[in-house]
Amino acid sequence: MDNKKTVQLKYLEKQLDWVNFVTLPQMRKEFDMVGIRELAYDLAINGMVNPQIVALFPEKEFWEYVNYVCAVWKRPLTLKERAVIEQKKQPDGYQVIVAGERRLRAFNVLWNEGCHQCQQEGVVTPGSCWTKHFGSRVITARVPQTKDARVLLSTQLAENVHYRPSTHEEAEAIAMFTVFLKAENKSISNTEIAKRIGRSADMVSRSLEFYSLPESIRALVRDKIIKYGIAIELGRLKDKAQYLEMDLLREANIAVTHKQYTKVEEFHKYVSGLILEYERNQLQQTNALEMMFALASPEQRMRTALNPQTILAVRSLLPFLGKTVTLWEHPENLPFVAGKKLTLGGLLEDYEKVVALLELAIPYIEKAVTVSEAKQLRLDISKLSRIVTRKKQLHEKQL
Repeated sequence: MDNKKTVQLKYLEKQLDWVNFVTLPQMRKEFDMVGIRELAYDLAINGMVNPQIVALFPEKEFWEYVNYVCAVWKRPLTLKERAVIEQKKQPDGYQVIVAGERRLRAFNVLWNEGCHQCQQEGVVTPGSCWTKHFGSRVITARVPQTKDARVLLSTQLAENVHYRPSTHEEAEAIAMFTVFLKAENKSISNTEIAKRIGRSADMVSRSLEFYSLPESIRALVRDKIIKYGIAIELGRLKDKAQYLEMDLLREANIAVTHKQYTKVEEFHKYVSGLILEYERNQLQQTNALEMMFALASPEQRMRTALNPQTILAVRSLLPFLGKTVTLWEHPENLPFVAGKKLTLGGLLEDYEKVVALLELAIPYIEKAVTVSEAKQLRLDISKLSRIVTRKKQLHEKQL
């Protein structure tokens, strides 16, 4: 298939029993049941307006498609899901939902619960409401005349126009699909992918920026602690000011706890200020280093090349870490972020990263401090590393 061309799908209309429709992992993970019930009641009143898109696969090609889909979304099927799917096999293969899973869920609501009218009229038995409004379970579906997984997934993304998934869900899905396509074809551009899925090239770029953020930041968006727009601003700090994960989490906390920064536009101004300050510092450090390197001996150059702020940071960081590890002795006292407790496992992983960074930096720091201080720093880092390792082992045994 030529990735540089936008594929125009052709469809056939077929009459299919919706009970046999198979759903696979897709971009949408969150389904609002209130909205689905509203959709179900609307279908009962107004009937089927937009046919679902359902691909038909012989068994062998179906499992090849399943493997491709699971690889794109990085989520293999569970044994239970596989068993449910195998029960829906038809003589000619499988009927797979490409677009219209919300409607399929709405069908199940009507089948099991009934619409408002049927509920008011009396007891609703499974299938009674559906039979009253639609008769047979056989409905009209649009069947694409292709089995190309890339085309079908592009169609799935493009079809999420009405009742679109949450912004972060869509961004992650677009990014995952883009990364997968680029792994297959390194020459494909964001613009070409955008045309395939009916989105703008800018949206594809922003989705990739969001997806490149640490998982801890994206989790804050999924848990609705920070807004998607705030996360995009944190991405600017990561790319333009070289902020590490710990720095990003600190700024995320500011967005949560400082009311003036809860609005994305205000946080944007704040982030722009941080980036400007970083660029100024970089320029000043560059000029200072150029001057020192022009005059200094090789020994002096080595000692002055290390940023003094790094040494100060390590000096203050180690005592702080030493005090905070006492929290682990009393898990009930672990800190909160916007009402959500940090898990002990999560803290241990964060501290492991800090220790690794300190161990990486210490050989360079030794060249810029006294021998006795270097020895003490090494002892402190080694002690902290042992504590973190021991705590992690104990925590894993308790799980």
